[in-house]
Amino acid sequence: MGRNAYWRMRLFALCLAHVIVYTQGRQDEEVELNQREEILQRLRSAAGHLNAVIEMVTAGAPCEQVLRQSGAVQAALRAAGIRMLVCQARRSGAIFVESSRLEEREAELKRLCELYSILIRYSNQTVDDIT
Repeated sequence: MGRNAYWRMRLFALCLAHVIVYTQGRQDEEVELNQREEILQRLRSAAGHLNAVIEMVTAGAPCEQVLRQSGAVQAALRAAGIRMLVCQARRSGAIFVESSRLEEREAELKRLCELYSILIRYSNQTVDDIT
């Protein structure tokens, strides 16, 4: 793991800890339903933008227009992913707060960091990474 990746993961861990402590005890059915609705809204937005991209390519639209629309797809998916990660962090809060076993808390934090890595894996790609 590179130096920047290490510090990004540390910052992420601190942010997650803040989310978990701040929201502890607030996870009821209404909050979960709201989270689910927000995630579904973002995923539907991504689907709508993706359908527009497909239609544009089919119609032979200029690449610039297609790229702008595909950016909207990626932004909507990233927003949904962030919301899913926060949702999982809230669900994992009980382990961080209630577990007396350090190993269990570390394993849960590692799992959440792996989910974060999945989320950002392609968001930092450059043209050189693709070609």
